[in-house]
Amino acid sequence: MWIWRLKSCWKPMKMMRSPRKAATGFSRLFWFLDFYFFLSHWIPKLCDDVARLNHQWNLNDYQSLFVPTCHYEACEPLYPTRLSDVCKSNFTDFEDHIRKEQPDYVFMFTRFVTIGDPSPPNFDPIYQIMKKQMQKFIANIRYKLYILHAMPRPNIEYIEEIVPMIRNGKPLEIFDDLLVNHTLYKTARRRYTQLLEDCNGKCVLVDYNPEFWNEESQNFRFFDKNGLSYFTTTTHLTPRGIEHVRHVWRDICRGLKNDTAEAPGARSTSD
Repeated sequence: MWIWRLKSCWKPMKMMRSPRKAATGFSRLFWFLDFYFFLSHWIPKLCDDVARLNHQWNLNDYQSLFVPTCHYEACEPLYPTRLSDVCKSNFTDFEDHIRKEQPDYVFMFTRFVTIGDPSPPNFDPIYQIMKKQMQKFIANIRYKLYILHAMPRPNIEYIEEIVPMIRNGKPLEIFDDLLVNHTLYKTARRRYTQLLEDCNGKCVLVDYNPEFWNEESQNFRFFDKNGLSYFTTTTHLTPRGIEHVRHVWRDICRGLKNDTAEAPGARSTSD
Protein backbone atom coordinates (compact mmCIF):
# COMPACT_ATOMS: atom_id res chain seq x y z
CA MET A 1 0.00 0.00 0.00
CA TRP A 2 1.15 3.48 -0.74
CA ILE A 3 0.88 4.67 2.85
CA TRP A 4 3.86 2.51 3.75
CA ARG A 5 6.04 4.81 1.68
CA LEU A 6 5.36 7.74 3.97
CA LYS A 7 8.46 8.55 5.96
CA SER A 8 8.50 9.60 9.56
CA CYS A 9 7.83 13.32 9.89
CA TRP A 10 10.03 13.77 12.94
CA LYS A 11 13.08 11.64 12.09
CA PRO A 12 15.45 13.04 9.43
CA MET A 13 15.73 10.81 6.40
CA LYS A 14 19.09 9.69 5.08
CA MET A 15 18.79 11.43 1.76
CA MET A 16 21.57 14.00 1.87
CA ARG A 17 25.32 13.97 1.60
CA SER A 18 27.28 13.85 4.82
CA PRO A 19 28.92 17.18 5.77
CA ARG A 20 32.15 15.28 6.45
CA LYS A 21 32.38 14.44 2.77
CA ALA A 22 31.75 18.01 1.72
CA ALA A 23 34.72 20.20 1.04
CA THR A 24 34.98 23.80 2.07
CA GLY A 25 33.46 26.76 0.28
CA PHE A 26 30.71 26.12 -2.23
CA SER A 27 30.37 22.41 -1.38
CA ARG A 28 29.49 23.23 2.22
CA LEU A 29 27.17 25.96 1.03
CA PHE A 30 25.33 23.56 -1.29
CA TRP A 31 25.06 20.98 1.49
CA PHE A 32 23.59 23.62 3.79
CA LEU A 33 21.09 24.67 1.12
CA ASP A 34 20.11 21.03 0.55
CA PHE A 35 19.59 20.55 4.26
CA TYR A 36 17.60 23.78 4.57
CA PHE A 37 15.38 22.78 1.63
CA PHE A 38 14.80 19.37 3.21
CA LEU A 39 13.79 20.88 6.55
CA SER A 40 11.64 23.64 5.09
CA HIS A 41 9.91 21.63 2.36
CA TRP A 42 9.92 17.86 2.68
CA ILE A 43 9.44 17.39 6.44
CA PRO A 44 6.41 19.76 6.58
CA LYS A 45 5.01 18.13 3.44
CA LEU A 46 5.34 14.64 4.90
CA CYS A 47 3.79 15.80 8.17
CA ASP A 48 0.97 17.45 6.24
CA ASP A 49 0.33 14.21 4.31
CA VAL A 50 0.05 12.26 7.56
CA ALA A 51 -2.19 14.90 9.16
CA ARG A 52 -4.40 14.94 6.06
CA LEU A 53 -4.88 11.17 6.22
CA ASN A 54 -5.72 11.29 9.93
CA HIS A 55 -8.30 14.00 9.23
CA GLN A 56 -9.83 12.23 6.22
CA TRP A 57 -10.21 8.98 8.15
CA ASN A 58 -12.14 10.87 10.82
CA LEU A 59 -14.21 12.77 8.27
CA ASN A 60 -15.21 9.67 6.29
CA ASP A 61 -15.50 7.24 9.17
CA TYR A 62 -19.24 6.57 9.18
CA GLN A 63 -19.49 6.71 5.40
CA SER A 64 -16.77 4.07 5.09
CA LEU A 65 -18.10 1.94 7.95
CA PHE A 66 -21.66 1.26 6.85
CA VAL A 67 -22.31 -1.26 4.10
CA PRO A 68 -25.83 -1.37 2.57
CA THR A 69 -25.95 -5.18 2.63
CA CYS A 70 -25.21 -5.40 6.36
CA HIS A 71 -27.63 -5.07 9.27
CA TYR A 72 -26.29 -3.12 12.25
CA GLU A 73 -27.20 -3.23 15.92
CA ALA A 74 -25.99 -0.21 17.87
CA CYS A 75 -26.07 -2.00 21.22
CA GLU A 76 -23.85 -4.36 23.16
CA PRO A 77 -24.83 -8.00 22.49
CA LEU A 78 -24.22 -9.13 26.08
CA TYR A 79 -26.00 -6.29 27.89
CA PRO A 80 -28.67 -3.74 26.87
CA THR A 81 -26.49 -0.65 26.60
CA ARG A 82 -27.43 2.10 29.06
CA LEU A 83 -30.68 0.17 29.54
CA SER A 84 -32.06 2.32 26.74
CA ASP A 85 -35.45 1.44 25.28
CA VAL A 86 -33.89 0.70 21.90
CA CYS A 87 -31.28 -1.67 23.30
CA LYS A 88 -33.76 -3.40 25.60
CA SER A 89 -36.16 -3.93 22.71
CA ASN A 90 -33.58 -5.53 20.41
CA PHE A 91 -31.60 -7.39 23.08
CA THR A 92 -33.09 -10.72 22.00
CA ASP A 93 -32.14 -10.13 18.35
CA PHE A 94 -28.62 -11.46 18.85
CA GLU A 95 -29.85 -14.67 20.45
CA ASP A 96 -32.54 -15.10 17.78
CA HIS A 97 -30.02 -14.79 14.94
CA ILE A 98 -27.68 -17.36 16.48
CA ARG A 99 -30.48 -19.81 17.26
CA LYS A 100 -31.79 -19.63 13.69
CA GLU A 101 -28.37 -19.85 12.03
CA GLN A 102 -26.84 -22.54 14.30
CA PRO A 103 -23.32 -21.37 13.31
CA ASP A 104 -20.04 -23.19 13.79
CA TYR A 105 -18.39 -19.98 15.00
CA VAL A 106 -19.51 -16.55 16.16
CA PHE A 107 -17.24 -13.50 16.20
CA MET A 108 -18.36 -10.73 18.53
CA PHE A 109 -16.72 -7.41 17.64
CA THR A 110 -17.96 -4.90 20.16
CA ARG A 111 -16.59 -1.99 22.13
CA PHE A 112 -17.48 -1.95 25.79
CA VAL A 113 -19.95 0.67 26.98
CA THR A 114 -22.12 -0.26 29.94
CA ILE A 115 -20.18 -3.44 30.67
CA GLY A 116 -17.34 -1.18 31.79
CA ASP A 117 -19.51 0.52 34.42
CA PRO A 118 -18.73 -0.09 38.11
CA SER A 119 -20.84 -2.45 40.18
CA PRO A 120 -21.66 -3.00 43.88
CA PRO A 121 -18.91 -4.86 45.77
CA ASN A 122 -20.79 -8.06 46.59
CA PHE A 123 -23.03 -8.56 43.57
CA ASP A 124 -22.59 -7.70 39.90
CA PRO A 125 -25.98 -7.44 38.15
CA ILE A 126 -24.35 -6.44 34.86
CA TYR A 127 -22.23 -9.58 34.79
CA GLN A 128 -25.17 -11.82 35.65
CA ILE A 129 -27.03 -10.60 32.56
CA MET A 130 -23.87 -11.01 30.46
CA LYS A 131 -23.44 -14.59 31.67
CA LYS A 132 -27.07 -15.52 31.01
CA GLN A 133 -26.88 -14.07 27.50
CA MET A 134 -23.59 -15.83 26.77
CA GLN A 135 -25.07 -19.18 27.83
CA LYS A 136 -27.92 -18.68 25.36
CA PHE A 137 -25.38 -17.96 22.64
CA ILE A 138 -23.11 -20.96 23.16
CA ALA A 139 -26.07 -23.35 23.40
CA ASN A 140 -26.53 -22.76 19.66
CA ILE A 141 -22.87 -22.46 18.57
CA ARG A 142 -21.19 -25.65 17.41
CA TYR A 143 -17.58 -24.77 18.22
CA LYS A 144 -16.45 -21.37 19.50
CA LEU A 145 -17.60 -17.88 20.42
CA TYR A 146 -14.77 -15.39 19.77
CA ILE A 147 -15.08 -12.24 21.88
CA LEU A 148 -13.02 -9.12 21.34
CA HIS A 149 -11.48 -8.29 24.71
CA ALA A 150 -11.78 -4.82 26.24
CA MET A 151 -8.93 -2.36 25.74
CA PRO A 152 -8.39 1.34 26.53
CA ARG A 153 -10.03 3.96 24.36
CA PRO A 154 -8.29 6.97 22.83
CA ASN A 155 -9.06 10.44 24.13
CA ILE A 156 -10.57 11.56 20.84
CA GLU A 157 -9.80 15.26 21.28
CA TYR A 158 -6.10 14.48 20.85
CA ILE A 159 -6.27 12.31 17.73
CA GLU A 160 -5.85 15.15 15.25
CA GLU A 161 -3.15 16.63 17.50
CA ILE A 162 -0.81 13.68 16.93
CA VAL A 163 1.13 15.27 14.07
CA PRO A 164 1.27 18.84 15.49
CA MET A 165 2.54 17.57 18.85
CA ILE A 166 5.15 15.34 17.23
CA ARG A 167 6.22 18.19 14.94
CA ASN A 168 6.68 20.41 18.00
CA GLY A 169 8.99 17.83 19.55
CA LYS A 170 6.75 16.78 22.43
CA PRO A 171 8.04 13.55 24.05
CA LEU A 172 6.02 10.59 22.80
CA GLU A 173 5.70 9.16 26.32
CA ILE A 174 3.91 12.31 27.48
CA PHE A 175 1.64 12.23 24.46
CA ASP A 176 0.77 8.58 25.16
CA ASP A 177 -0.47 9.69 28.58
CA LEU A 178 -2.68 12.32 26.95
CA LEU A 179 -4.02 10.11 24.16
CA VAL A 180 -4.80 6.90 26.08
CA ASN A 181 -7.95 6.77 28.20
CA HIS A 182 -7.65 4.05 30.86
CA THR A 183 -11.08 4.74 32.37
CA LEU A 184 -13.36 1.73 32.99
CA TYR A 185 -11.73 -0.71 30.58
CA LYS A 186 -10.27 -2.83 33.40
CA THR A 187 -13.76 -3.45 34.77
CA ALA A 188 -14.88 -4.63 31.34
CA ARG A 189 -11.81 -6.89 31.08
CA ARG A 190 -12.56 -8.41 34.47
CA ARG A 191 -16.10 -9.27 33.36
CA TYR A 192 -14.89 -10.75 30.07
CA THR A 193 -12.31 -12.83 31.91
CA GLN A 194 -14.97 -14.17 34.26
CA LEU A 195 -17.13 -14.90 31.24
CA LEU A 196 -14.32 -17.02 29.81
CA GLU A 197 -14.22 -19.07 33.01
CA ASP A 198 -18.00 -19.63 32.91
CA CYS A 199 -18.14 -20.50 29.22
CA ASN A 200 -17.39 -24.24 29.44
CA GLY A 201 -14.49 -24.00 27.02
CA LYS A 202 -16.53 -22.51 24.18
CA CYS A 203 -15.31 -18.89 24.44
CA VAL A 204 -12.06 -17.36 23.21
CA LEU A 205 -10.92 -13.85 24.11
CA VAL A 206 -9.17 -11.99 21.30
CA ASP A 207 -6.86 -9.50 22.94
CA TYR A 208 -5.58 -6.37 21.16
CA ASN A 209 -3.67 -5.10 24.19
CA PRO A 210 -0.31 -6.66 23.20
CA GLU A 211 -0.66 -5.17 19.71
CA PHE A 212 -0.88 -1.60 21.02
CA TRP A 213 1.43 -1.87 24.02
CA ASN A 214 4.67 0.12 23.80
CA GLU A 215 7.54 -1.24 25.88
CA GLU A 216 9.51 2.01 25.90
CA SER A 217 6.75 4.17 27.34
CA GLN A 218 5.16 1.31 29.31
CA ASN A 219 1.85 2.51 27.97
CA PHE A 220 -0.40 1.96 24.98
CA ARG A 221 0.46 3.79 21.77
CA PHE A 222 -2.32 4.58 19.33
CA PHE A 223 -0.29 5.80 16.36
CA ASP A 224 2.55 4.42 14.27
CA LYS A 225 6.09 5.72 13.81
CA ASN A 226 4.91 8.04 11.04
CA GLY A 227 2.17 9.64 13.13
CA LEU A 228 -0.68 7.78 11.43
CA SER A 229 -3.47 7.19 13.93
CA TYR A 230 -4.80 3.71 14.62
CA PHE A 231 -8.19 5.14 15.68
CA THR A 232 -10.73 7.62 14.40
CA THR A 233 -12.46 10.22 16.53
CA THR A 234 -15.41 7.84 16.80
CA THR A 235 -13.00 5.22 18.24
CA HIS A 236 -13.16 2.92 15.23
CA LEU A 237 -10.00 1.47 13.74
CA THR A 238 -8.58 3.49 10.87
CA PRO A 239 -7.29 1.72 7.72
CA ARG A 240 -3.85 1.87 9.36
CA GLY A 241 -5.27 0.40 12.56
CA ILE A 242 -6.93 -2.45 10.64
CA GLU A 243 -3.61 -3.28 9.01
CA HIS A 244 -1.97 -3.23 12.44
CA VAL A 245 -4.24 -5.99 13.81
CA ARG A 246 -4.87 -7.87 10.57
CA HIS A 247 -2.40 -10.62 11.49
CA VAL A 248 -4.39 -11.41 14.66
CA TRP A 249 -7.48 -12.33 12.66
CA ARG A 250 -5.50 -13.95 9.88
CA ASP A 251 -3.94 -16.34 12.38
CA ILE A 252 -7.32 -17.07 13.95
CA CYS A 253 -8.87 -17.87 10.57
CA ARG A 254 -5.98 -20.16 9.70
CA GLY A 255 -6.54 -22.01 12.94
CA LEU A 256 -10.27 -22.61 12.46
CA LYS A 257 -9.57 -25.91 10.71
CA ASN A 258 -8.89 -27.30 14.18
CA ASP A 259 -12.43 -27.32 15.51
CA THR A 260 -11.63 -28.21 19.09
CA ALA A 261 -8.43 -26.24 19.76
CA GLU A 262 -8.09 -22.55 20.40
CA ALA A 263 -6.89 -20.82 17.26
CA PRO A 264 -3.41 -19.22 17.31
CA GLY A 265 -3.44 -15.46 17.62
CA ALA A 266 -6.33 -15.47 20.09
CA ARG A 267 -5.29 -14.97 23.68
CA SER A 268 -7.18 -16.21 26.68
CA THR A 269 -6.05 -13.74 29.31
CA SER A 270 -6.76 -13.30 32.99
CA ASP A 271 -5.71 -9.69 33.60
